[in-house]
Amino acid sequence: FGRLDWLDDAVRQVLLPILANPASIVLNTSFNAHIGMPNSSVYAASKAALQSFIRTLSGELIGRGIRLNAVGPAAQASQ
Repeated sequence: FGRLDWLDDAVRQVLLPILANPASIVLNTSFNAHIGMPNSSVYAASKAALQSFIRTLSGELIGRGIRLNAVGPAAQASQ
């Protein structure tokens, strides 16, 4: 699977120059990063990499007043 260089470039070259202080960046991830599901190894690995990217970059940007969050929707049981 691919690297996340494109995402790092997009955040640093496109988003950061136009963000105010404070700001928030929200990226979509997946519950699959935390559980093992058949036939989803590459997808799950890419989402886990995205979550690591978000945790790491958030530490780098907190001093600039920019917060990063990950939203990982999952199915919920209902009646």
